[in-house]
Amino acid sequence: MQMVLCIITYDFQSNNDMHKLIQEDLLLLKQWYSSYGLTMNCSKTEYIVFSRKECITSQEVVVEGEKLKEYSLLSGYNFG
Repeated sequence: MQMVLCIITYDFQSNNDMHKLIQEDLLLLKQWYSSYGLTMNCSKTEYIVFSRKECITSQEVVVEGEKLKEYSLLSGYNFG
């Protein structure tokens, strides 16, 4: 089994614009996979948002009813 890394970049004005673009592109990606007989395993799919803007807030990313996990660079980090 192979892992696929997909990097999608955006230029957006607001969090809502970013969220809408991500949702639309993930649906297109899933449809592309399907057209080649592949599947997107949403339970193993994670996403991360990088931004120079300080006001980015996370929103749920959902592909056909299944919520994707947001990857955290700080997961497992011990602040103690």
